[in-house]
Amino acid sequence: MTISTGGTVSNTDSVIGYQTGSNGTVTVNGGTWTNSSDLYVGLLGNGSLSIDNGTVSNGGASIGGASGSTGTVTVSGGNWTNADWIVVGDEGTGRLHVSGGTVTSQRGLIGYGSSAVGAVTMSGGNWTIAESLSVGIFSTGSLDLSGGTVSARSLFVGGSVIFTGGVFAAGQVHETNGNNGTVTFNGGTLRLTGNQTDLFTGFESGDVTLVGAGGTIDTDTYRGGIACGLSGNGSLTKQGSGMLTLNGNNTYTGGTTVETGMLLVNGSTGNVTVSSGGTLGGNGTVGAITLNGGELAPGNSPGTLTADSLVWTDGLLAFELGTNAANSDSLALTGSLSGSGGIKLFTFVNNGWSINNTYDLINFTSSSFSSSRFGFTNLGGFAGDFGINDTTLQFTVTAVPEPSTYALLALGGVIIISAIRRRRANA
Repeated sequence: MTISTGGTVSNTDSVIGYQTGSNGTVTVNGGTWTNSSDLYVGLLGNGSLSIDNGTVSNGGASIGGASGSTGTVTVSGGNWTNADWIVVGDEGTGRLHVSGGTVTSQRGLIGYGSSAVGAVTMSGGNWTIAESLSVGIFSTGSLDLSGGTVSARSLFVGGSVIFTGGVFAAGQVHETNGNNGTVTFNGGTLRLTGNQTDLFTGFESGDVTLVGAGGTIDTDTYRGGIACGLSGNGSLTKQGSGMLTLNGNNTYTGGTTVETGMLLVNGSTGNVTVSSGGTLGGNGTVGAITLNGGELAPGNSPGTLTADSLVWTDGLLAFELGTNAANSDSLALTGSLSGSGGIKLFTFVNNGWSINNTYDLINFTSSSFSSSRFGFTNLGGFAGDFGINDTTLQFTVTAVPEPSTYALLALGGVIIISAIRRRRANA
């Protein structure tokens, strides 16, 4: 059956490939096909549905219904609206290919029955799922996202999920099915749709890998944490204005780039590059830091960030200064402190600072900087002196603003409020 532009078909249940050994094909390249109940593609036989244009609507959809059956749905344009579930691989073999158009459903199941094999490949278009998408939690299931956007409240993984492009938007990713689920990034993006303490719940080290082109985590405006260690030879890119916290021991070797928002490392990872608009902080350990803009804010209200080295070309450092070292931020380098450009600026945040206190800001093994290369952004009567004592950059506070001056500066919008304070408020 072919439904072209201007054509209209309406019925209750629809089955494509009903009998064992049968072959059914429906092509929709225009017009409207309305099913008031469910749609079965390959119930006992083999069924194929192609949506190139037009609109198809139904209740739930089963692709590859019974053992021995095969169902295939290809969406390259138009709209496919499912009021309830889409099951890809119900008891048989199901395949869903999306390269364009729009698919909507209440839920998604890839690999459902005990004998089922379900596979979804998506290279374009949009699949919007109101509730959850489950991949291989009951049987064999896989999702390969190379383009387009898939969005769901949660993603449950018991099979294989591969991101080679496109965007998957979800609040959380859960591993199920006896810890057999894997997530591989090779160029795709995972975007948060809400705050989540542990983004990859139930995953263990080695289950989430970054290979080849690496992966991007876009926090949007939210805060997310990752407890499991990420591995592989790829890289990680942090995007979005929100905050991402790496709490595990990460072994991926491609490095990390903080393009926008905040990255806290409270576990460990390799080399980190901070771009304009990004902030790096935390109490953990990283490799070499390259500060090309943005902000380096060691600690976690407050604390010490340990790194192999720092190459400081642009951007600023934000430190809390407290009553003593335990209440102050510091950067511990096991290697060198170097960089290019002019004066290197700090923003100091009051955490109980006192006149005549000397703070150890950065420890290093060697440095190309003299103390005259450093300055600070604080105004309103704040004053102090930088000095290098052997292999430690120090700062001594010589004057602090009066409380009344703080109020006047705040009212005038003069005090620079650094991202470090926002971080501590949201952590």
